[in-house]
Amino acid sequence: MKKMLFALMSVLICGLTACSSDDSSSGGWAEDYLSGKMYSTNEGYVYFFRNGSFLFEVNEVKPGWGMLGGIDDYVAFGTWTATGDLANTVLLANNIGTEMSRKYVPERIRIKEGDDYRYAVDDKTDERVNYQPSYGFTDVTTAGDRDNGVCGSWRTKYYAPSLGISVDPEYYADLASDGTATLSGKAGSGLEVKTTYTASRGTITFEKFLNGKRESFYYAFTKRGGMFFFDMNTGSSLFCWYKNK
Repeated sequence: MKKMLFALMSVLICGLTACSSDDSSSGGWAEDYLSGKMYSTNEGYVYFFRNGSFLFEVNEVKPGWGMLGGIDDYVAFGTWTATGDLANTVLLANNIGTEMSRKYVPERIRIKEGDDYRYAVDDKTDERVNYQPSYGFTDVTTAGDRDNGVCGSWRTKYYAPSLGISVDPEYYADLASDGTATLSGKAGSGLEVKTTYTASRGTITFEKFLNGKRESFYYAFTKRGGMFFFDMNTGSSLFCWYKNK
């Protein structure tokens, strides 16, 4: 009987110890809280993509369907990693100013627990970050060396003039999961490029783009739909692809 009682108490103690250990190590709170989520703020939306990139998109005048037409997005773009209850962010491109971008995407984001909820704070100042859960967005990105969220058939009617693509505005792209791609213009244009690409942590590189050059862009998916591409130096919007139906 004493042996049975001792065994039972050992099981209970081990169980309690495991639970306590899970709590003290935060159980991956930061990743659970952030990954694949979109949050609304006083100034716009913050996306934490599963592929390890983030986008802060300020509420401004937005372009119409399929066109950017010189109307720029105001964004901050970067990468994030999480360990336990702490997420670290690296700001890579920013056209809205560091003060505003760091107000909503601090360099270190700590996830704390209230009475019955969790919330984000700036780990340097301990000030609460104003994140409100937001809906109407599905993160299609995937973690790892190859983000399969970019795969599929796409279309657009606009490329930034700075890219030097002179064919009439109707373009298509087919990205396969094996890293091969076909980029083309409208039927009869004679514009077609078969190439390879890599996509990971919000950066995509085409070994040969429609302008014949090797090109790299930051990319992100937003609640507006489509895959938006940004200049890696300025963060300015360059073009957007929409899924072929």
